[in-house]
Amino acid sequence: MHTGASDGSTRQRHGGLRPVSTRLARVALVALLAPLSGWLVRAGPAGADAAHGPVARQVEAIVRIGQRPAPRHRQLSALRNELLALYEPHDFAPLWLAGGRPTQAAAEATRVLGAAGTHGLRPADYDADRLAAARRELARGDVATAETLANFDIGVTLGLLRHLLDLHVGRIDPKRLSFDYDIEAKHVDVVALVTAARLHGDLAEIVAEAEPEFAQYRRLVAQLARYRALAQDVRVGPVVVPRTLRPGDPAPGTDGLARWLAALGDLPAASLPIGAAYEGALVEAIRRFQRRHGLSPDGVIGPRTAQALAVPADRRARQIELALERLRWLPTPVGRRAIFVNLPAFELIAVDRVDRNATPALQMRVVVGKAGTRTPAFAGELETVVFAPYWNVPRSIVVHEELPKLRRNPGRLAAQRFEIVSGDAVLPSSSASIEALALGRARLRQRPGPGNALGRVKFLFPNPHQVYLHDTPARQLFARSRRDFSHGCIRIEQPTELAEWVLRTREDWPPERIGAAMAGTRETSIRVDPPIALVIVYATAVVRQDDTISFYEDLYGHDAALERALDARDS
Repeated sequence: MHTGASDGSTRQRHGGLRPVSTRLARVALVALLAPLSGWLVRAGPAGADAAHGPVARQVEAIVRIGQRPAPRHRQLSALRNELLALYEPHDFAPLWLAGGRPTQAAAEATRVLGAAGTHGLRPADYDADRLAAARRELARGDVATAETLANFDIGVTLGLLRHLLDLHVGRIDPKRLSFDYDIEAKHVDVVALVTAARLHGDLAEIVAEAEPEFAQYRRLVAQLARYRALAQDVRVGPVVVPRTLRPGDPAPGTDGLARWLAALGDLPAASLPIGAAYEGALVEAIRRFQRRHGLSPDGVIGPRTAQALAVPADRRARQIELALERLRWLPTPVGRRAIFVNLPAFELIAVDRVDRNATPALQMRVVVGKAGTRTPAFAGELETVVFAPYWNVPRSIVVHEELPKLRRNPGRLAAQRFEIVSGDAVLPSSSASIEALALGRARLRQRPGPGNALGRVKFLFPNPHQVYLHDTPARQLFARSRRDFSHGCIRIEQPTELAEWVLRTREDWPPERIGAAMAGTRETSIRVDPPIALVIVYATAVVRQDDTISFYEDLYGHDAALERALDARDS
């Protein structure tokens, strides 16, 4: 299992430090006072008995050297440093027991672990059911051995540590699935959180500190509960539409379709029952359904719409769980401006400040990489805006696309405003220059101006994938519902609006100057100060500001790969 932690230390998050909240400040103070609290536990007779009695000796034997741990304590060795940091200051006295009975904090801890499923996690990973049953038995006063008490106490601690880490960094290391997020730089001080939870008892609130700092996360959690409830409702369910239905077509027997659309929120309940034709409110409901699923809202129930209508609620719930897992992977640039590009949604969203209440400052369609040239998912820093850019044609495009065309028609160089360049010198338009290009002794670029493949502006964020955002002259592609047409870079629908938003902190670049630079033919690079966090994400479930949820196709098969990885981990 990937935990993202092994030393209990607090490290800087990717994209900057998280501002210290009042609660986190208290948690930090508790961590500093933990050794003192251990001294207080040892000070009195009862404390001395707890610290030096048989249960403490058994806890020390299990934590320090792994002597006879319960078989279920699978992560004991991986989290040994954290366990030592929690138990050692108290001379290994139990943390969740008093007089051999579970404390109120232990009861709250088992409740929190049992509710892990609300976040799309597995309570079984934290031994939630067994710990809850053991707590009830111990609370009744059943006779228990020191080993039983020690294993219960360690089990609660391990469960909380694992839950906090899974909640904060995710259950799967994203790099295993080619997601380039620096998850090791994203860390939560689980020792401080568990200490605070034990001493103050407000465990649910303290655990919430480990949740991702995105408004989207809480919206998805709410929709997960809704779709799980839908999956249990035998009165409604997915429907099979065997043939294409167009507005006005006779359609007897559409009651099931109408009930399903009403349950999903696309058809007002007042519209029920529906008549024997596919028309009126039912067509409008399908259009709403299509918009939520990234389909052309034409009201026609064709193959793609029918396929989406047939997906059961439990599969949609699974999509939400996968989206929650990926949100846990993301660096959290709290308090900063940020741009998020969601690949399956073909969408860019910019926010003025990342926090739990963030709303989009800008939202637009994008074109992303096709299956053979996928746009990668990673995090970076937008540092430069380039107006009237040259397009330096990638070598793969030169070899596979442009060279055959140039050999057939050398006049294409002038027609497409191409230049063959060696070093800083522009070579003459000749067959010899084309052969130099073929041999890799020269490169191909397209001059700024009308028709340039990058349009009027590009946005650069250093990354090993050589991916960037840019304008495009192919504006017609934004009208399509599915927009995977690029070689990997991301084409943006509203280049002027994005440039103005990005350079809003530069007083020397007002909108009129931006417009003039974009219309020019001289390449101009502008530094973005401060840089803007840019995160390319992959989520096939997205909750909107109005709390409607959108579902998208698994564009690159990443959902299927993540599901396989989670299933393998759980087996």
